[in-house]
Amino acid sequence: MRRIILWVLITSWLVLSLPPAVRGQEPMHTLTGQELLQQCTAPKQDPSVVGTTKLALCMGFLHGFIEGVRSVAPLAICLPPGANIRSITDAFIDWFALRQDLWPQPAVEGVRAMLGDLYPCR
Repeated sequence: MRRIILWVLITSWLVLSLPPAVRGQEPMHTLTGQELLQQCTAPKQDPSVVGTTKLALCMGFLHGFIEGVRSVAPLAICLPPGANIRSITDAFIDWFALRQDLWPQPAVEGVRAMLGDLYPCR
C-alpha cells in the first residue's frame, strides 16, 4: 500500500512540474499559413527526422482538412483521379509559395483557398 501511495505522489509531482504547454493548459495556437508552408518544406532545409516529421504534420493537416470538408460537403472539392496526399502537398507548396498575402492568415484559410482554386467541382 505504501508503494502505491508513493507512486501516486511521485507521478503527481512529475505531472505538475511539467510546463503548462506540455500539460495542455496553454491557449491553443492558430497555425498560420506561413507556419504550415514551413512545415511542408522543412525536409528541403532539414533532411533529418525532424524535417520529415514536420512534413508528416503538414500532410496530416492537409489530409484532415480535406476529409473534414468531404464529410460535410462532398462536392466542395473534386480531386483528380490518382491524386494522393503527396501530390496535393506538392501542389499546396507551389501554389501557396506565390500567395504571400495569405501567409499571416490561419492555415485553414490558405488551404481552403488553394483547394477551391486548384480542385473546384465543375
